[in-house]
Amino acid sequence: MREHAVATATRTDESRLLDLWRRRATLSEAEWHELYTLVWTTLSNRGADLIARLGGTPEEYIQDFFEDKVLMLGQQNQELYHRGALMFYYERYLISRLRDPYLKHGLAPTEDHEELGAVDMESGTEDETVIREQLSDWLAIELASADTNGTGAEIGTLVANFLGIDLDRVLRAARDFLQGCGDWSHLAAESPWIRLYLSCHFCPDGKVRESISLCTLARRHGIPSYHTRAVKLGITVPKQQDAALLAFRKSYRGQWLLGLGIAVEPESQLEMALALQILCCVALKEQGLC
Repeated sequence: MREHAVATATRTDESRLLDLWRRRATLSEAEWHELYTLVWTTLSNRGADLIARLGGTPEEYIQDFFEDKVLMLGQQNQELYHRGALMFYYERYLISRLRDPYLKHGLAPTEDHEELGAVDMESGTEDETVIREQLSDWLAIELASADTNGTGAEIGTLVANFLGIDLDRVLRAARDFLQGCGDWSHLAAESPWIRLYLSCHFCPDGKVRESISLCTLARRHGIPSYHTRAVKLGITVPKQQDAALLAFRKSYRGQWLLGLGIAVEPESQLEMALALQILCCVALKEQGLC
């Protein structure tokens, strides 16, 4: 009962946050105070690792973010579709502060600090990787509780903005792949074991469904050459990195990624991981008993 009340209150706060954000140009003083409180509540526990590297307190950075990004009406083109988007905007802001520690105060860096700034720029790439990975994790949670026949605009917009992936297109492609239809009609006869391999063996994380070994699945469902099929699907690859990438690229899952326009290369690992995570989410929701 209490959990339901908390969830309802959270949804109410989020709805109010999005409403106030959209109307920033016309907010009253009282509404600005309310927006500040909602922003503070949303961001109070975010970016701890980044703030530790920056120095200072979370209070200072939330205040700076509010002044620089929320009060500035020129930022209105930065739409807010979900409270999760505000968290990502804030963490991106913290990263920009890491890259340029003089951003807030308008100070000119000394020659020594210019060298330090170059190092921060390099580490910023790693920080943006962290944000993308956080988005991937958050998306998995959202998809697990969503209808995979369609997604809210806020999730799709975040994925498009951060990873350049059309989420609804990936969901449709995932269903076609798992059902052996559309571009994947040539796999129609193989789709039953593909769904079993993904939803019962490869994709479960142990929280909702336990992973079942391939040999057990093969015995239960009469699947011959079960190891060879795992190689064809791309869930078993050689241990050597180059050989593993080549084998995966040729596999069904690798070909599915290529069909989406996602390069099967180390540089695209986050986009690959996100798309494959979506494939797993669809497989877990649509598969029945193992």
